[in-house]
Amino acid sequence: MQAKQSKGISAPPALADMGWDASFEQKMAPYADAGMIPARVVRQDKGIYTVRARSSSLAAGVAGRLRHDAASQADLPVVGDWVALKPRRGDGPAVIHAVLERRSCFSRKEAGSRTAEQALCANVDTAFIVS
Repeated sequence: MQAKQSKGISAPPALADMGWDASFEQKMAPYADAGMIPARVVRQDKGIYTVRARSSSLAAGVAGRLRHDAASQADLPVVGDWVALKPRRGDGPAVIHAVLERRSCFSRKEAGSRTAEQALCANVDTAFIVS
């Protein structure tokens, strides 16, 4: 994925360069009708996400309903997920309202004594495992 350079500042890549295609467009349609935009999660830090939308990188949080309806932590966004996003208003963060269906997901057993899935990243096309 290459971004265009302009005076030392890299422009965000187009959605297609990040893996957006017709199948994700179809999954996004109901959310687009509600005024949401597609974005890809590029970073996750303890409930605060950095997402790339068409025009920029944004800080985002998860909507309360999405958090409440999640059956497990694995249902919340992870790096690589495509999400339906309401852009920020004023100085607040953008809000993630839905995670689009994943094509793939790397996961493991959650740390500790509980037996639950922990999603690590999603929608990965190629992986290199080095040991």
